[in-house]
Amino acid sequence: MIMRRLLTIFTLSFILLSCQDIERPEKPDNLIDRDIMVNILVDTYVSNAARNQSFQKIQDENVRLEKYIYQKYDIDSLQFAKSNAYYSSNMEDYIKILKEVEQEIMVLKGDSVEEEPSSKTTKDSDPEDSDI
Repeated sequence: MIMRRLLTIFTLSFILLSCQDIERPEKPDNLIDRDIMVNILVDTYVSNAARNQSFQKIQDENVRLEKYIYQKYDIDSLQFAKSNAYYSSNMEDYIKILKEVEQEIMVLKGDSVEEEPSSKTTKDSDPEDSDI
């Protein structure tokens, strides 16, 4: 029984300690500006949605949506990959970037954008209005 507990504690300690040495990627020399990165991600998500809706047509016409985005922002795939890896290495900041992307997509869709979704209140039926 004691051996089993020691083995479990040792295993959990080993797992926790082995996960502590995670290196962040270096800041790339040609890091894409944060605001431009938001725009690139918006275009990427919109192009993926278009691809899902019109996959066969896009495939038949051999349209390369990623290539269009790279040309539009004058970047290449390596620069995008390194910048995306750098930004995503800090989850708190990356979540903020993704929230901005979400807001931009909502604006494109024509939906209203709320500052904080958690500020929405849902009202359950009022107990006084109940006929029970």
